[in-house]
Amino acid sequence: MFELDKPTTHLLTGAITAGVGFTAWIYTATQQQMQTPLFSKQRLADALAGAVGGDLASKITGTPTSAKMKLNPMGWANKVTIGGIILKVANIVSRKYTEKYADSIPDFIDAAANGLIAGGVIGGILVDPAGTTTSSGQVVNFGNTPNPRADMSNRIAVLV
Repeated sequence: MFELDKPTTHLLTGAITAGVGFTAWIYTATQQQMQTPLFSKQRLADALAGAVGGDLASKITGTPTSAKMKLNPMGWANKVTIGGIILKVANIVSRKYTEKYADSIPDFIDAAANGLIAGGVIGGILVDPAGTTTSSGQVVNFGNTPNPRADMSNRIAVLV
C-alpha cells in the first residue's frame, strides 16, 4: 500500500495546490492567447496585468503589456472552476473506496481540485483585455473580434 506520513502529505498537498492553482490562474486569465505557450513571459505578464496593472506587470516580468486591471465579477463561473468542483465531488464520493488502498491519494486529488477552483476563480475574475501588446510592441487582438465574412462563408459552404 502507498502511504506517507502526515508532514510529507501536507507538504506535497500544498505544493500540488500551489502549482495547479498557478497554472489554472494563468490559463483562465489569458484564454484569448491560446496560440501563445502557456508558460511564456507574455502570458505571465498579461495574467499579472489583470491582477496588479500593466505598468507593474511589465516591471516585474520585463515584458511589455498593454493589459489593464479588469474585473469580471461573474468570471468565476468558468470551465476550470467547474472542473475543480466536479473533481472535488468525485473525490468525496470515491474516498470511501480509495482510502482502503492508498491513504494519501485522495488528499492529492483534493489538493489538485482546490488548486483548480482557486486558480479558476482568481483567473476568471481578474482577466486581461482582448488585445495585448507583444514583446515587439505591436498590439494583437486574440480573436474576440467577429469576422462576419468568415462566418457567412462557412454558412454558404455548408449550404452548397
